[in-house]
Amino acid sequence: MRKLAVATALYLVLAIGAVATLLPFAWMLSASLMQAGEASKWPPRFLPSQATLANYRALFERLDLGRCFLNSAFVATVSTVGRFLSSRWPGMRSRSSASPGDRRYTACSSPRW
Repeated sequence: MRKLAVATALYLVLAIGAVATLLPFAWMLSASLMQAGEASKWPPRFLPSQATLANYRALFERLDLGRCFLNSAFVATVSTVGRFLSSRWPGMRSRSSASPGDRRYTACSSPRW
C-alpha cells in the first residue's frame, strides 16, 4: 500500500510539473491569437475574446517567411541528394573491385541500387 501512495504522489508531482511547464506555451499560443493590445489588459484573459490570425498574416508579410521556407527546402533537398550520391558511389566502387571471395560480404554490406 505504501508503494501505491508513493507512486501516486510521484505522478501527482510530475503532472503538476508538466502543467507548469506547458502553461507558458499555451499562453503564448493564446496570446498570438488575440487582437492587438488584448494580451496586456488587466485582469489577463487566458482565451481570446475573438480569435484572429491577423498577427500571423502580418508576421509572414513582414519577415517573408514563405521565402525562408523555400530556401530551407532547397538546402535540405540539395544536401540530401548530395549525401545520397556521395554515399552511393564509394559503395559501387568497393563492390566492383572486390575479389570473388568477397562477394558475399559486399552483397550484405552495400545496397544494390
